[in-house]
Amino acid sequence: MKFKPFEEETIVSARSQAEIVTQLSKFTQLVTDVNVPVRHIFNGNIEKDSFRISLKVNFPQNALPLTIGKIVPTSKGSIVFLKYQLFPATKVMLGVIGGIMAAICISFLLIYLEKQDPRYIRAIVITLATGAFYYMTLIINFFKRKNQTKSTLERILNE
Repeated sequence: MKFKPFEEETIVSARSQAEIVTQLSKFTQLVTDVNVPVRHIFNGNIEKDSFRISLKVNFPQNALPLTIGKIVPTSKGSIVFLKYQLFPATKVMLGVIGGIMAAICISFLLIYLEKQDPRYIRAIVITLATGAFYYMTLIINFFKRKNQTKSTLERILNE
């Protein structure tokens, strides 16, 4: 199991760069668009040789991966380089939560050093366990959603 919510992949396609862009455009809408088509599967934007998309969701998901793709034409098709990563806001939230957990642990450690009461060591362990549980839940959900995004993207590119 990987412990960092980031992954890179490469997809080799027999389609040209323009065909891939056209195919992705059929299933992708900008988040700001009012008229959402029935076949709308992804949110994001697609350019001539790159794209930034994520699966359309009906409720907020912190672990949803942002898929960043670069399409490189070749003599027999295209190569699509993919990066799956957390959204920037999720990274900031993760950093803030990590900072708060660290501040709580340091506070309990300082109190323990002053009072020598073992209850504060237990409080540190509980805080660290809570942080680890939160992070592991995020990682598991990220890779679950990444696999869902990957299979949907491969299905669309192979249609």
